[in-house]
Amino acid sequence: MKIRIRKAKKSWKVLLVLGGIGSVCLWVTLNKDKELLDVCQAHLNSEQVKSIVEARELELLKKLRAVDTKSQPRFTRSQRQEAIEELVELNKNNTNHLSAAQLSDLDLRKIDLSKANLRGANLSRANLYSATLKGADLSYATLYRVNVINANMKEVKAKNSDFKEAMFNNTNLTGSRFNGADMSDVFFFKTDMAGVKIKETTLHGANLVQVKNLSQQQLVEAKGNWQTTVPNTLKRPRSWV
Repeated sequence: MKIRIRKAKKSWKVLLVLGGIGSVCLWVTLNKDKELLDVCQAHLNSEQVKSIVEARELELLKKLRAVDTKSQPRFTRSQRQEAIEELVELNKNNTNHLSAAQLSDLDLRKIDLSKANLRGANLSRANLYSATLKGADLSYATLYRVNVINANMKEVKAKNSDFKEAMFNNTNLTGSRFNGADMSDVFFFKTDMAGVKIKETTLHGANLVQVKNLSQQQLVEAKGNWQTTVPNTLKRPRSWV
């Protein structure tokens, strides 16, 4: 019998009857109930508990990676929302393997996805306000109109990713790599570009007037057009027509 762990309001004894010791251990893991930790340790060793958690992670990933059909979505937005929240809890001290996850339109404010594997994921229109994405791999991901205001995106890898019309405001991009990414029509407000790699990055129509620590070399390596605006302290590359 499947138990909805995150919303379980039953006592651990009821969970034990309905779902077995495995359900209790997973509940303890998610709710950090130290008093019940002894229950798990008395019945299962650490490897068995780990196996239970990993099985749950795979179940959640299947839900997040399911691609919607034309006729009907595989999972609702609320179901995906619950899945990503639970998965982050399970992966608190580990790398989040979220490659190809379907996370579009989700509310991910203040979520911690540090060092997460998000290659090829769909984060279009997701709300990542004040999120932590330090060291995450966003290569080939779709982040159309994503909200990354106040987000920590230091040392992010985002090769060939799609950031068209994304909202950057006070976003820390220090040391990140956006080589080959599409950042067309992005408005960068108070965004730190120190050491950011934007070689062959498309900046058509992007507003760079108020970015911090942007260099002339970075502009030369990027691909802009006549609609791209740059700070008064820097020169527009001649190739930007």
